[in-house]
Amino acid sequence: MNIINKKPNLLEKSLLLACILGGVSAPVFNVSADDTIIYPSTIMPNFTELNTEQQTLGFLRFEVEYMIKAMPLTTERLKQVAQYFNANDDDKARAALDSAAITQEQTTLLSQLPQQPQLQAKLDDLATELILLASLTEIDTTLGKQRIAKASEYFEQALKSGRTPERLYEYARFLQRNNKSEQAEPFLVEAVALLRKQATSDPNLLPNLIPLLDELGSIKQAKPSQAAEAYSLYVDALSINRRFLAKHPESVSSFPVLFSSLSELVQVDASYTSKVEALYKEVINDLRPLVNSAPEVLPTLAQLLNSQSVMITQNNTTHRQAEIEELYKEALEIYRKLATTKPDDYLSYVSMMLGNLGFLISSDKTRKEEAEKLLLEALSISRQLSATHPDAYIRNVFQKMDVIRLLDGLGRVHMKWNEPQKARAYLQEASDLIQPLVKTQPEQYKEQAKNIQEALAQFN
Repeated sequence: MNIINKKPNLLEKSLLLACILGGVSAPVFNVSADDTIIYPSTIMPNFTELNTEQQTLGFLRFEVEYMIKAMPLTTERLKQVAQYFNANDDDKARAALDSAAITQEQTTLLSQLPQQPQLQAKLDDLATELILLASLTEIDTTLGKQRIAKASEYFEQALKSGRTPERLYEYARFLQRNNKSEQAEPFLVEAVALLRKQATSDPNLLPNLIPLLDELGSIKQAKPSQAAEAYSLYVDALSINRRFLAKHPESVSSFPVLFSSLSELVQVDASYTSKVEALYKEVINDLRPLVNSAPEVLPTLAQLLNSQSVMITQNNTTHRQAEIEELYKEALEIYRKLATTKPDDYLSYVSMMLGNLGFLISSDKTRKEEAEKLLLEALSISRQLSATHPDAYIRNVFQKMDVIRLLDGLGRVHMKWNEPQKARAYLQEASDLIQPLVKTQPEQYKEQAKNIQEALAQFN
């Protein structure tokens, strides 16, 4: 089943999902066939030294690399592009795709197509070349602001070879990430209609609708008057994914993306909260029976358990603390199991769940020792990851964020427990760690440092 994969194509979506999951701030992507986790520093070794624009372009270049590896190199031009691109010579890779020559060939083939339908295969190859040229042009910073307009021209030219759902979707994604949602919407609508028509004769194509429906829903929900349409699109995508889940458990990776979109919708319109919660429960109940026969669903199950608990927590839910606790405990158990075989990938999530659970129960003074034990284990893991994780970006995240967050939190719970000596020690260490960050990144850390200092001032 050829499911259109969202890949790591929208940095914003990945970062949002990380935030919704409430823990590690590092975006990670499961893009390989065996679900190996790829981290930003794997893609860009100097990731932490880059500004936002450079990081975004770096991810886009990685996506082009992913595209080239996945596509069959059916023409000499494509083979040349792959050779030059893999040698990091982007200029020669772009030059190998002579747009004038490609357009001339396309025009000739289109004129002959009515009499020779078999020429469509060559037109499809030309469309692939044009889309690849558009992607290479998008990352060509020497073009300045013209790179987006030029890339758009190549996408438009590719569509002349045939308006397929895949091409329409790729063009819409390009427009979306370049803040042209209004222009992207009709292409997505067209792609969805074409794919639905194709799926009437081949139902196995239905899963290809999932990313299209999700993208279209994201555009709709930006307009308050179209929230209902967005919700309907997301529910349709979920229904398709659930339908194919038992036969194709690898499709489980679509669920976190869809629930990320649904969580965005709840932030836009809170009236959908109860409906989205119900969907969480239904999908989680779908996944639980599969864990023995399809262990690849475990990470997604844990993600959904935690993100559902985050959604409940964000609302007036003091009466639902027991429910949240059970969700945290189930997710923690799964992450502990995953971490036994892949500690580098999953220990961070163990720390996250320990922290979530510890802070949750810290308000109950009868469970003080239990809460402290959970939080100290979370801190210990975060310290370990900040020193030993093989990825430089993840080490940096734990050094700059999670260790400080946990120290700050421990200080505040000890204040709540009327243990000033311990509280001050944790808050002081948090302050000592954050002060150098304030000097280099004041916008990001100044407010957090101020809050820690205000807490410390209570001991003077």
